[in-house]
Amino acid sequence: MGIYTGTHLLRMLDPWDELETLRKGRLASYACMREINATKDTCKREHRKNHPVECQECWTVLIDHLRDRYLNSALKEWFSGRRVFLQELDDLFAKARQREVDFKTIEQRITDEKKEWFRDKARNLGLHLAAKSPAEARVIQQKIYDREIASDQLLSEIRVCLGMDSDSYEELYAAFLEQVKPNQTLAGRNKAYIEALFQPQRDPEGAAKSQKYIDMIAGGKPVGEVIATMSRDRQSSKVDVEQKQRLQKKLEELRRAKAAHELDKAKRDQARQAKVQAAMAAQSEAHHLPSCSLCKKAVDPQNIFACSMCQILAESFNVLEKPTLFCSATCRDEGYVSFSYGHLENEIQLMTNIFAI
Repeated sequence: MGIYTGTHLLRMLDPWDELETLRKGRLASYACMREINATKDTCKREHRKNHPVECQECWTVLIDHLRDRYLNSALKEWFSGRRVFLQELDDLFAKARQREVDFKTIEQRITDEKKEWFRDKARNLGLHLAAKSPAEARVIQQKIYDREIASDQLLSEIRVCLGMDSDSYEELYAAFLEQVKPNQTLAGRNKAYIEALFQPQRDPEGAAKSQKYIDMIAGGKPVGEVIATMSRDRQSSKVDVEQKQRLQKKLEELRRAKAAHELDKAKRDQARQAKVQAAMAAQSEAHHLPSCSLCKKAVDPQNIFACSMCQILAESFNVLEKPTLFCSATCRDEGYVSFSYGHLENEIQLMTNIFAI
């Protein structure tokens, strides 16, 4: 049984003072039932009635016994401070005296309120802190708030959620009650709490990790305060783990974003490089001009003389692969008519056919 399971097990039992109050409350309830039964016997023996409800005197006495049990208790019990419930109960007792409600109605109202008290108690214990995962914590919370689940079933299901073995629980509970008696010394009681919470003999390694809390109890700190400290520490530890997980997730997101950015940047750089290379190739091709069509000398890119007819055919009809260029006006004038005509005879015929279409 883990340290936190043991912690919440004891919190379900509560420290000795509250256990003792519960024990005294049960004794008070037994005493009340004895008085009620005695009233029934007296009514039957002296007043010859089958039940006090048939006898106004005994019925009033019976109702007063029950009313004193809940409205005039000297103990701080489970119903203490539940003002709305006590006010409703007082109204029911007043109506019962007038026989407007029966005894079972009052008992049912008390039973329903005790179930609600149990759920309130379970909510305030912070049982979800003992869960092994957020999913288990949500399951516990859902069960606690589910009013369709009976109290006994709820207790059993919470034990299962917390991984608490029933046999071990009962064994631990019996040992705890045996060790913690009203006549025990404070040191003896603290020892019992340490054994119930941390089980150093069964789990020495786990107890060693909880030495801080063991020292608090041994030093006289109230068990409730120690348990609250344990819960806060565990909650803080959970927050640290969750925060670490969030930061790790954020770091992974940043890494993915960085990788995507670098990939996009590489693509853009590659595209820019391709454009530059294309421009350079185009520029190189632009400067690599055909030689003079007449004398075969190189043509100056800054001083080009081209065949106008060839240029029209090339641009408009895409019939020439290369432009017809001359290195000078002399070559153009000398070779224009003869060269162009001889060179472009077929092209001119083609253009003539095009216009004739």
